[in-house]
Amino acid sequence: FCEPRTELEKYVAGMWAAALGVERAGIDDNFFELGGDSLRGMTLLNRLQLELREVVQPTALFECQTIRDLVSYLKRQYPDTVAQKYPDEPLVEVV
Repeated sequence: FCEPRTELEKYVAGMWAAALGVERAGIDDNFFELGGDSLRGMTLLNRLQLELREVVQPTALFECQTIRDLVSYLKRQYPDTVAQKYPDEPLVEVV
């Protein structure tokens, strides 16, 4: 289990856990292996779109099945929005 380290990772992990009905989600946990399906995935992406006020492509979760990968995708696709909403979020990968 790898604990979320940044505010954006923590936010996505909280949404992930709520959507899946699990206590917690680590940044390397796979959404579909934890019981996710396309309906839960779309619900998650809709909530993420509301948070970021950006259109997040429906394929994002299928291409980025872990929190680590999804957060990295968000930083690449929406750097200005991420920087505005999460000003302390590093735009490069935290190792």
